[in-house]
Amino acid sequence: MKLLSRSLLLVACLLTFAGCPNPKPVPISPTGSLDIIARYPFDGNLLDSSGHHHHATASGPVQYGLDQLGRRNHALILNGTVRVTVPDTADLHFSDTSSFTISAWVRTRDTLDAGIVCKGPASNVVPGYCLSLTGGKPHAAITAIGTNVSLTGAESIADNFWHLVTLTVSPNEVDLYVDAFRVGQKLNAHVKPDSMNTGPLYIGGAADGAHLYNGYFDQIGIRNRAMDSLSVCGGDRNLIVNTISDLPPSIAIDTLSSDTTILAACWIDSANGYCCGTHGIIKKTTNGGGTWIYERGGIERLRSISFFNSTTGIAVGDNGFVLLRTGTGWSPTPLNIYSALSGISSITDIHISSVKFIDLSHAVIVGSKNGVSGSPGFVLILNTSTNTFTNATSTGVGALKCIGVSPFPAVNFWVAGEGGKILNYDANSYAQISQFTEGTSVFRSVDFSDPLNGVAGTDIGEIYTYVSPPSPLYWTLDHTIASNYVVGVKRTASKSVVISNDPGFNGFGTNKSGASWGAQIAITPAGQQVPVLFATGGAGSWSNRISYIQFQDPTSSVVWLTP
Repeated sequence: MKLLSRSLLLVACLLTFAGCPNPKPVPISPTGSLDIIARYPFDGNLLDSSGHHHHATASGPVQYGLDQLGRRNHALILNGTVRVTVPDTADLHFSDTSSFTISAWVRTRDTLDAGIVCKGPASNVVPGYCLSLTGGKPHAAITAIGTNVSLTGAESIADNFWHLVTLTVSPNEVDLYVDAFRVGQKLNAHVKPDSMNTGPLYIGGAADGAHLYNGYFDQIGIRNRAMDSLSVCGGDRNLIVNTISDLPPSIAIDTLSSDTTILAACWIDSANGYCCGTHGIIKKTTNGGGTWIYERGGIERLRSISFFNSTTGIAVGDNGFVLLRTGTGWSPTPLNIYSALSGISSITDIHISSVKFIDLSHAVIVGSKNGVSGSPGFVLILNTSTNTFTNATSTGVGALKCIGVSPFPAVNFWVAGEGGKILNYDANSYAQISQFTEGTSVFRSVDFSDPLNGVAGTDIGEIYTYVSPPSPLYWTLDHTIASNYVVGVKRTASKSVVISNDPGFNGFGTNKSGASWGAQIAITPAGQQVPVLFATGGAGSWSNRISYIQFQDPTSSVVWLTP
């Protein structure tokens, strides 16, 4: 990870904390390392920034696009018809006594076989050394004495998100990493990558002219040593303080990647709000959603965001990612949630679905321990004053998807998810008060206007309401939207609002004001997936780039808006 330039070190640090349990600092030099043979930041050109002059040329036109921080012209874009060539030199030859590391940031949706960094003859019998993708999965092939080395990761990374792929090679061991997690290893490898290997090095292709890459590259680098697992997981974190100033200034939303998907949002008041989503993005509005300004980017997928006031917020997401905002900015490093949960072997087992504040210094965080159906769920209370967690998980709870909190000062909070369960907790003692079980469906959203009035929705179109003293018996099936998947609910003093998707991912909204539910209102444009969204106090239209925005004003009428 020391191959990254200063402008990307913050992203690397975030990945490090999300990807490696209990990491330890690794001392490094802020000015780089002599073991770097070649480094390609792709900042609008194909130049080698290592000082070794391994400058590259392309076989055809290339483009430059947005990197992980949303900066223009800081990543190489190849279209599947072009490869990049680096001339052969002696320091790119690795023998049976050599050690080396190749790393690259990649982002693609293409599942065809494609080279990332390959150097060797056009022969499967003598592959030289090659880091590539096969069927979207990371792959490494290296010439060896006896049987060649071939490693393939179990999961595709052709998901159009940024991933860090790292290959480390020593004479008798080869390791393949994705996002700082080892996905393949070969011991007693007896590698000999320089055998018949005097041709050029290729980026985005191979010597045979095939296996051309279609997607983004950034920060490709080669070292003349094999980074150990600690270095892959732990390097560069001591430079965090030095890199915060390298973040770009506020960037208008229209300069960000068009495929960035907003997965969650919240309002502080009628003018100020935040949203978050893929690529670690967090944006802020100060004019009621008229414009949204970039605050940070990264590689993680942020699934939920909550603010208690204008200075205190939390964003959470995949791989146990928990990030605090206090004062005027976001913390440069996420909190360590790993030690708060038992029964997990890696931070990647922690899938966080939702976060909600219950008072100024405490927030509820829910999710599951491996992110797939049937996973055990968890309920954690984060103390934002001490950055510590209290585990409030009840026995036998499945994956939890959502949180409902009674208005501040909160008296109760509710968590819901798989197995048709809604659990009621005391907001002061964090003790479970009651549990309602509907059946086998999954509750996707729950909300309360006060401790006695709530609404919840399931993935099979069921809408439950809670309108009586605290008892699980008072959750009743109030309405069913045939064949629809409820993705968002909101309860106000006078109204319940539900957003749902049909099987074609067309969005619909319906509400209940009084004794009966109104007709479903089609959300336009039709045919777009609307994960979870509703809001009041603005004007606009639905979009598949938004998922959840709270009511700005519970007394106003429902209108649709988009950041």
